[in-house]
Parts: sequence; structure tokens; C-alpha cells
Amino acid sequence: MELIMVNSLKLKIILTPEDMKELNITNESLDYGSSATRRAFRSILEKAKNETGFETGNDRVYVQVFPSNDGGCEMFLTKRGKLLPEPDENKSSLLHKKYKFSRESEDKKQEYIAYTPNIENIIEMCIRMKNSGFSGISKLYSHKEKFCLYIRFPKKFPSFVQDSFAQEQDNTRFSFMSEYADLYFAGALAKEYIKEHWKLLIGEKAVEIMAQKFS
Repeated sequence: MELIMVNSLKLKIILTPEDMKELNITNESLDYGSSATRRAFRSILEKAKNETGFETGNDRVYVQVFPSNDGGCEMFLTKRGKLLPEPDENKSSLLHKKYKFSRESEDKKQEYIAYTPNIENIIEMCIRMKNSGFSGISKLYSHKEKFCLYIRFPKKFPSFVQDSFAQEQDNTRFSFMSEYADLYFAGALAKEYIKEHWKLLIGEKAVEIMAQKFS
């Protein structure tokens, strides 16, 4: 099991097939409604707390699961704010609301949103992406003095962190991106929300345009 802190709100977990067997879970059976999944998560979170300091506390947690072909998986745990109980809810029902699972296909790992309140971070990131050979789709948005860069890589991009798997896939050249912004998978709802509520500044080739303008 490998635990990687992406940022203060997001934890990446890499489970091998042996880890899955030891935890008594499978990609198909992962569901917080099952006792096996709850036991597995208690074990994972205890290890994460001890090794990285990551704690969920009373936060709601969004869990993205990316199954691997070998039977293992990558998980991303993202804290989504406090879970406030309704007056008629008991502790047992809250446990089922705390974790929301999403099984993602591998091709969804092509699309990301880089979020930061600092435009200088976006500029520097775009320059480094261009110099590193980025050739995908990119769009720049703003909203209330905050900025986000939509990014679609031309093929699956497995990791923003310089771990052993990324090195094997020769994708560490973009691992610097997490230094400049918070990175999220660009799901359908997130993309629609940005299109509706954020102002489009550069509609295509945002990385190339920003890099050329500010280099």
C-alpha cells in the first residue's frame, strides 16, 4: 500500500492485488454499505493518519476508485467539508452518508481542473507545461478573482506525483503541476458548473497562449 498526500484535502492510495486481498475487498465490492469495506477503510485511514497525518474527522469524503488491470486499484480520497447531522439522524445513518464512492474508468484520468486564486501560478504552470511538451486541450476560466485551467491530456495521464508507477510510464515530466494549483479530476458535473458560472478567458490552447504571452 502506498499513501501519497496530494494536498491538505486529498490523499492518493495505491493498492496492489495483494493489498486488496489482505483487506478482503475487491473493486466490485467496494461500497461503504458493506462491513468489509468499512473495516478496510478504518485500516487504511489509521495507516494514513500515522504515516501522513491525513485525517477525515467529521468531514464528508468523496472516494474515487480507479481499478487496475492487475486487480489492484488507485483511490483518491477528497475531503468535502463538515458532515452536519440532521436532528432525526443517528450515528449509524451518518456513517453511510460520510463516504460517497465513484468507480471511474481509466479514460477519465485524461481530464483535470487546476484551481488557484493566483494567476501567477497559472502563468508559471503554463510555461512549464509548454516547455515540457504539453499537446492536449486547455481552457482558462476566472470567477471572483480565482482561476481554473481545464486540461485534457491526449492520452491517459496516471499520476501528478513522482512515484514509481509514474516513472515506469514516463509521465513524471508533468509532476510539477501540483506545485502551482490544486488538481482535480474533471467530472461531467464539474465541467458543466464551470461552463455555467465561470467566465471563459481563453477558449482553446490556453497553455500555449499563456506561455507565449508571458515567456
